[in-house]
Order: sequence, then structure tokens, then C-alpha cells
Amino acid sequence: MSTPANLLVVVLGGVRADHTSCYGYGKPTTPFVDELAQQGVRFPNMMSTAPWTLPAHASLLTGQFPSTHGATHEHHFLAPTHPTLPEYLQARGYRTAAFSASEWVSPETGFGSGFDAFFTQRYNSRLASRAVTYGRRAGDRLLRRKDSGARRTNQALLEWLGADQRPFFAFVHYQEACLPVGPPSPFEDMFVRPDSPESNVSVVAEA
Repeated sequence: MSTPANLLVVVLGGVRADHTSCYGYGKPTTPFVDELAQQGVRFPNMMSTAPWTLPAHASLLTGQFPSTHGATHEHHFLAPTHPTLPEYLQARGYRTAAFSASEWVSPETGFGSGFDAFFTQRYNSRLASRAVTYGRRAGDRLLRRKDSGARRTNQALLEWLGADQRPFFAFVHYQEACLPVGPPSPFEDMFVRPDSPESNVSVVAEA
């Protein structure tokens, strides 16, 4: 009997496909994704069921439209009555875990069902969570690190993967593309045209 395949789902929140180099963008924005695309299958046409995080991820994990699963602007929660992919895999012997720093993809919004572990980088106490968050931000600024939890997400993922040899399903959500844009050199001028006057160049955030 063959061993079940491991499954890894990675979401890059806020990233536009037409700004990744493997989808034809003129600048090398996603070298690691490009390498993965060369080794696997790249789908040229993909559509999301919703333009924002909560309903889109609910559809991703249930296979249902927002009109069916109900996690929308009107109801900020995925009801437990809707079977999810991790529940299906967990019932078939997979160990399952989610890694998400997004408040919209968390146990509090109904995404915990079917996951053996859910790493949110938050604490149950709102006060403690805020204190830790501010402390981490201060440390990141001091060490000139610019991410929204990706480094800690990667550490937790690698530790979890190495703790057990059973087939796994891991869901990983990154949201660094949603950060205010202020990249280090040489990336700060990657998208600036050579003929643009310096006074006309501004850095903005795009969610």
C-alpha cells in the first residue's frame, strides 16, 4: 500500500498573480515561486470566490461559494456545520496544522475545525496578545526585520514538520504583501522608472 502524499497549501495574501514573474511580470519578484512553478503545474486561469480574506479562505477550505458557507461581511464566522478539507484529511489519518498571522483566518473565525494545531502567534488574553505583538514589532524594528510574522511562521512550520513522520496537511498563510511598503535596498526602487523625478516618487501601501 502506497504512503499518502503530504499536502501543503500556501497562501500569499494580497499578492497579485500578474505581479509575479512566473505569470509574466517583467521583474523578478518571485524567484522561489518561479522555481516551484517550473517543477510542477502552473494553472494560467484561477478565480477566487471573493475579493477579501474571510470568505475566500472559507471557500478554499470547504469548496463552497460564500452564498452557501455564509462567512461574509454580514457574518464574520465559518459555521462548524460546513465540512472542511482538514476535517476530511484528519479523519483519514493525516496530522494537520495551520499557520496564520491573519485575524481573519483563525480559530476565532471558525477555521480551527479539523486542525490538530493552529499557530496564530496570539494569546488568549487580549492584553497579553497586544503586549507580545508590540514587543515583537519593536524587536523587528531594532533588528531591521520587515515581516508580518513570516519568520516566526516558518520556524513553527519547520518544527511541526520535523516532530512527526506521518503524512501531513499544512495550511500556511502569509500576509507580508499587505504591509506598508518600505522595502530595503535594492528593492525600494525596483518599480521606479529611470526617468521618474525623485520628487514624484512616493511609497504607498496596497491591501
